[in-house]
Amino acid sequence: MEQVELRAALCGLLGPDCLAAGMQVVVYGSRRRTRDIDIVVVQPRETATPSLKVGQLDLFVVSRKRFDRLLGVLDLLAVEPVLTGELVCGDAPAWSAVRDRLVATPPSRRCVEHAGRRSLEEYLVACRLWEQYEQDGASIPAINGSASRDNDGKMHISLCNVNPIKALTFLTLIIF
Repeated sequence: MEQVELRAALCGLLGPDCLAAGMQVVVYGSRRRTRDIDIVVVQPRETATPSLKVGQLDLFVVSRKRFDRLLGVLDLLAVEPVLTGELVCGDAPAWSAVRDRLVATPPSRRCVEHAGRRSLEEYLVACRLWEQYEQDGASIPAINGSASRDNDGKMHISLCNVNPIKALTFLTLIIF
């Protein structure tokens, strides 16, 4: 997709001032004609603009502050566009500095713990286990999960069925 077409499409989706100063737009992922289109829009300030997943378009709109937090824990939502993406709008030297900073950042314990939590969340979503438990008009996910690491480095993963009425069966796969 040409940069001019991409800019026009983004302005059509997000509004005419979507490409404000200080914004960076990156196309990443496979970028093949038959595949989905992955775009991240990093805005200078907090935003109420929603991220979209429509057909083959995955558009992740995020503030600079949140994007930097995601990079700090090496979250794939931020890491993949930085390492594999092509900047199509924004300050190229600034984006290059972000890439250089990311490459120089060693994984920390916090990053590993975050990756464990995110992996669990994504696994549950992928398995469509986020069935809802409803009572008295309130709704919560029927399965709750958490992951942590103790002082000895042992990882603990907990999955809990919070629905007292319906038994749920699920398979776990843990890869180290």
